[in-house]
Amino acid sequence: MKTITLLSFGCILGAFLLLSNLSVSATSFKKNDFLLSNKIKAKPDTTKTALWLGDMLILVRKQKQLAGLAVEQTNDTGIKTWSKKVIDSLIPLEVDLLALAKSKQIALPTEKPQGGQRPDGRIDSSPENLKDTSRNQKSVGEAGNTGLVKQGKIKEKEIPAGVIQLTKLKGKDFDSAYIKASTSDFKRFQELIGKAASSTDETVSKFANKYQVQINGLKAELDRVVH
Repeated sequence: MKTITLLSFGCILGAFLLLSNLSVSATSFKKNDFLLSNKIKAKPDTTKTALWLGDMLILVRKQKQLAGLAVEQTNDTGIKTWSKKVIDSLIPLEVDLLALAKSKQIALPTEKPQGGQRPDGRIDSSPENLKDTSRNQKSVGEAGNTGLVKQGKIKEKEIPAGVIQLTKLKGKDFDSAYIKASTSDFKRFQELIGKAASSTDETVSKFANKYQVQINGLKAELDRVVH
């Protein structure tokens, strides 16, 4: 009887230890699974997104203004038609950029159109002292954002510099400088959009995929105009 009792006790003890080990293993598995899940769901790098948004916005505003000058000054029908398409395409793109930044609470460069230009790229025709200069002022918190603006590779000073350069030129000299600047800018557009299309940030990649075909199409059309 004692032998049977000891065997029974041994079996019970063995079963208890086995269950304990299984419980520890299950707990360990759940912990590792939780850590892995958190790693997968890690938030995208908002710093990179902020820099990308800033670079995109500066290029958009620069090209809108240069295209506005081209519509007013060029005598080349192909360039004028393309410039109008640029303005029509970039206006909704800018709106979506600002909305994306607002949704992420990211402050963006807030440089306004230079030299009395309107937001759609056209130039005010009124005398200098009557122009709406409120659009030429900097403000804080574009699209409802506040805080310091993170600077990317593309600087805001490119906007007034590009406008000033073109306003000094006429005729074929203007056309040549405008085409050169636009070719460079749209190559940068393509690079920025291309990288964003594969972003781990779903909202950024969705935006990029929405506008990538349009940007590529404008660049291709520009190349045809040049040649």
